[in-house]
Amino acid sequence: MLNIKSFAKSNKILLLALSLALGNLLASPLSVSAQADEDRSQKVKHMSGVWMKRMKEAEELSAAGKLNEAEALYKETLSERKDLGLDLLTERIALAKLYEKLKRNQDAAGQYKSLIEERRKQVGEQEDITVAFPIREYAAFLKRTGDKTGAAKLEADVKRIEKESSGTAFDVKKADAIAAGSGTAIEKSERLRKLGAAWLAKSDGRKAMVYLDKALKLNAKNVLAYCDRGETFYYNGDEKSALKDYKSALALDSKCGAAYFSTGRIMSGRKNYSGALAQYSKAIDCEPENIEYLGARGKLYDTTGKHKEAIADYTKVLQIRPSCIWARVQRATAYDGLKDFEKAAADLSALVKRYPDDADFYEYRGKSYFGGGKFENAIADYSKVVELSPAYAGGYVGRAKAYEKLEGKSSNKAKEDFSKATKFGYSPR
Repeated sequence: MLNIKSFAKSNKILLLALSLALGNLLASPLSVSAQADEDRSQKVKHMSGVWMKRMKEAEELSAAGKLNEAEALYKETLSERKDLGLDLLTERIALAKLYEKLKRNQDAAGQYKSLIEERRKQVGEQEDITVAFPIREYAAFLKRTGDKTGAAKLEADVKRIEKESSGTAFDVKKADAIAAGSGTAIEKSERLRKLGAAWLAKSDGRKAMVYLDKALKLNAKNVLAYCDRGETFYYNGDEKSALKDYKSALALDSKCGAAYFSTGRIMSGRKNYSGALAQYSKAIDCEPENIEYLGARGKLYDTTGKHKEAIADYTKVLQIRPSCIWARVQRATAYDGLKDFEKAAADLSALVKRYPDDADFYEYRGKSYFGGGKFENAIADYSKVVELSPAYAGGYVGRAKAYEKLEGKSSNKAKEDFSKATKFGYSPR
């Protein structure tokens, strides 16, 4: 469960991922795909517990020799996760090992091959360590089933990928080859930049730096390369160099919203909130409908007690993208800050209506009802939290406190809820 005050809390990897991978989506107007993505995320969140329980049950069935029953559960989970576009490594390997037990080696091999193909599509132009794992599993399978030659070839592939992944020597050679290859300097610089950004998205700042350095040597006016290298410096903990690159990007393009935004992010981390707000505002001036920038400024306004300004930014986000979950939750937080609990509850009610199986939204609304003195409403919401997440202490604690407000400190219902909460990790101060 998330606390409403910490929902979507900024952190380095999250912000980098948003900047590098989701920037275009977040900056674009509302579309069917935007809402579909949010609905999909909520579906994944809701199903995660179901999948964990089902996989555990499948493992127990497999251990008990009930292989056909286990297969049905693995395939059900695999189908659901595939429909949602999720990673399928665990399910495919489990299913392959099950087929091996059933002496269905061709089906087992098919699962390994399918997984490796999926992994290679995910990583794109350059293989990384995430591809090596399923190849190693497939090699072990081939060895167990007598194909030592095939296993040896795959093991050689694993060694090559691990060697390439362990350092940057391969990347230096590749970057040099691209630089010396065909195309204009601008074209080659952009290709290198994209490779660098892809490695940063995979959290490998070493490799990212190789390609971005080379990109800027080929084209010293590549604004996006300065931004991406700045992000890489930031990821690697070198804020001074990051700021220098953002400054270089702005010297080339004074309308580069990403550079202003990233500069503001560093200032915010240093608690220079006035400076950060100024930078975020410049970023928004460059890209008025970029909801990432609006969200960051709104969060900082709320953090510094400027709740009305925060509400204005979140409202703008919701005008651009009405389905945006985090903006509605954060606006509710800002309304709570103004003690306008009715409007906070209204925002959260919209989410409860849309996602009636999500305990978090009931909990958030329960807090707003509690803050506004609507204790019976709060009890109803916390009861829903308990129903949806019976092993979560927060639901019992929230309801107990609401019972105390209605019935006094001696409330038996409150005592019962506090007792239940302690069983699930609650420790009263």
